[in-house]
Amino acid sequence: MSAKSEYEYRGWKIRITGNTAGTGSSAMIEVWEPGQDPQRDTGVLVPFHKRVPTEPQAQAVALQAAKKWIDRQASDGARKDQAK
Repeated sequence: MSAKSEYEYRGWKIRITGNTAGTGSSAMIEVWEPGQDPQRDTGVLVPFHKRVPTEPQAQAVALQAAKKWIDRQASDGARKDQAK
């Protein structure tokens, strides 16, 4: 059974769905920008291909990857604002 967890980070919503196959686990990461609703808006899939021994480890590593992705989006947005 795949575990599904939801988090919030800097106003973004994060959903991580665990995925166990064979001898390892990974996860699917979806994120929603501040103001978007996961119940009605389509999320953005964050690329994530790391495999670890257990699903809880996959959830933890995926959450860190989601936070890094969100931080990059924020810093890219700040750079674009400065360029205007």
